[in-house]
Amino acid sequence: MLRCGGRADRPIYFSADFDATPQQQVAIDAYLDGAASVIGRSNVGIYGGYWPVSRALDGGTATWAWQTVAWSGGRVDPRIAIFQNGEQVTIDGVECDVNQTDRMDFGQWDVETEEPDLTPEQDAALRDIQIQLRGPGLNGWPQLGTDAQGRNRTVVDGLAAALARIDELRTEISDLEATTAELKAELDRVSGKQHWPFPFSLVEGPATAFADQLAKLEQLLPDVPLPGWGTGPNGHSNSPAASGQASAGSVSKAVSDN
Repeated sequence: MLRCGGRADRPIYFSADFDATPQQQVAIDAYLDGAASVIGRSNVGIYGGYWPVSRALDGGTATWAWQTVAWSGGRVDPRIAIFQNGEQVTIDGVECDVNQTDRMDFGQWDVETEEPDLTPEQDAALRDIQIQLRGPGLNGWPQLGTDAQGRNRTVVDGLAAALARIDELRTEISDLEATTAELKAELDRVSGKQHWPFPFSLVEGPATAFADQLAKLEQLLPDVPLPGWGTGPNGHSNSPAASGQASAGSVSKAVSDN
């Protein structure tokens, strides 16, 4: 590395580019211990999926970490310096993996050696704020849904989408209110009278129709002759006196006289 122009205080990332099991971690840690005996523990880095990277950081066998999205199950260790997100770009005809970082110093050779403007605590706090806004690995939050390109939304993206949806709902509600007002006005115009309260309103229609028919029937009753009364077919009266029929009182009197 020094012959290539690197510096003695820069890390080297040793690759565990496979889905390492906990049993295989023993050999990985031994390899990292061997590297530390030559270049110093502070310069030992590891590249791999979430599990071997996290185990090496937990065990202290690596100081730097470069995680790939492969073999990670969607997990991202917040301690990593570089994240390989699985995307690829073509540069001068060569396909290259895309890597991203939120660190000022991720192990690059030309890093500034001046005193940082922030304390480690302040840097950690700012990094935490950045993660909260942009999501783990700066890849957005799955809980906030995806954008038109299928990418997870950040907090700002999610807020903008929520505000846009609220405006759409306000427009829909205004349209519904206007339609409801028009329907109410039309019903008032058509009915022009008070309606029965619920639950009587359920039978208001049939009851009104029945009442109308009953009123018509009452109007016809005075013109309908009762049985044994009125004018007969020959134009003569069918009253009991005209037809020679005796009333119950006269029959009783005749019987008593005899």
